[in-house]
Amino acid sequence: MFIVDTSSVFTTLDGLMGVRVLLLVPGEGEMVGANVGELSVRATAGAGRAVNGEHVEERPSWRCRTCGEPWPCGPARERLATALSPIMLRTQMWARLEAAALDMPRGPVSELFERFLRWTS
Repeated sequence: MFIVDTSSVFTTLDGLMGVRVLLLVPGEGEMVGANVGELSVRATAGAGRAVNGEHVEERPSWRCRTCGEPWPCGPARERLATALSPIMLRTQMWARLEAAALDMPRGPVSELFERFLRWTS
């Protein structure tokens, strides 16, 4: 079972067809069960959209759609840290680091590590 924050596309789901996941619905704090095949349609429909002032990433710049700071900004970190277990938080942030590295290929990888993972420990 995986928990997926639907505020962005969780890129590592491609190989998980048939796996059951829990969706963390942004701004609603509720979990919804879904099969991965259904998830790909649901997640892409609302990906990266700021809902009720949620601090979500703008791709490919990886800046917050609400405050304009580099994502994950302070409010996004707080929301993610309270919504996810430490292991799920690190797993999700690693996936987002990989997506950001593809979107922003220039710059040192160490900066992406600091931005996406260091704060999760």
